[in-house]
Amino acid sequence: MASDTFRNSRRIQVLNLAHNDLTEISYDTFRNMGDLRIVDLSFNYLRSIPDNLFIGDDMEKIDMSHNQLTKIPVSSLTNVAALTLCELDLSHNNIGTIHSMDLSNKFRVSSFYEFSPCAIS
Repeated sequence: MASDTFRNSRRIQVLNLAHNDLTEISYDTFRNMGDLRIVDLSFNYLRSIPDNLFIGDDMEKIDMSHNQLTKIPVSSLTNVAALTLCELDLSHNNIGTIHSMDLSNKFRVSSFYEFSPCAIS
């Protein structure tokens, strides 16, 4: 997905990119989308998520389920975005191990969705 795809889309609050066969996403894809609250990237082929992809201070829900992620994309959210996030769905990915430090140090998320079959340590 080109980095300027949403260049003039500042007012979008909900973005559904599910089932688009995405294999990668540029770090600045959502850079100009300051009102973005809900993003659905589910059912794609994403293997990783770039650092600081989600920068908004009103981020509520991110669905990255049914991709090919191998680790929790902790650095994909800025500290501000992580504080407002309520739901993060990473289910049905290839995440092998989840370290409790990954979750507790950055996120104040109230709902994490199933990570099985991965181990939480």
